[in-house]
Amino acid sequence: MFGPSTTGLGHKLFIVRSKKFFGSVNSCMDILVKEFNQPEKEQFEFLSNFVKKYQPKTILEIGSGWGLSACAFLLHSSAVLTTIDPRERLEEFERRTKIMGVRNRITRIIGRSGKNCEDKRHQSSKFNLLESFMQKFDIIYIDGSHEYDDVFYDLTYSLELANKFILADDYFHRENFGGSYGVNKAISQIAKSKGFSYLVHPVAHGLVEISI
Repeated sequence: MFGPSTTGLGHKLFIVRSKKFFGSVNSCMDILVKEFNQPEKEQFEFLSNFVKKYQPKTILEIGSGWGLSACAFLLHSSAVLTTIDPRERLEEFERRTKIMGVRNRITRIIGRSGKNCEDKRHQSSKFNLLESFMQKFDIIYIDGSHEYDDVFYDLTYSLELANKFILADDYFHRENFGGSYGVNKAISQIAKSKGFSYLVHPVAHGLVEISI
């Protein structure tokens, strides 16, 4: 089934449950959540509830970002997380994951999941990292480069490495429509060529769920 899903965890769940959900955790969590904007809060709750439900043991994250997804994944499961990002310094990521006490379950790899890019600011001496992984992961979360070629590469290799689920962010982001992103184009083309279906949850900028 293609297109948005009104099932699962969406905007209404966040509105109804936000007070109860965040009131049940410690003060550090309350401080962290206050830093989020509305789409980030929706994303955090969706990912938190997703791992609560499925309890993965291993997670691969493509794009470390500011630690939002890492905290959501690890605060609500006993999983270990491997995260890939070409940036050497990720101060917010380090701060948030240490404050929340999950940093010791994270293996951080500095490099690019796929090919090097033309922008020297985002190049790395390590690239095409997904091709080097020997293990599989229960969940793979794609939120790295949003350019078409990079998303196409990340999803292609993630399909080989995922045991249970692939999640991908920003399917509905406005930059997909006349901008520089190619998230929805890459995912829809691969799904059509390989014959699988996916859900797009109306959370934040559109979260894709692919069941393996």
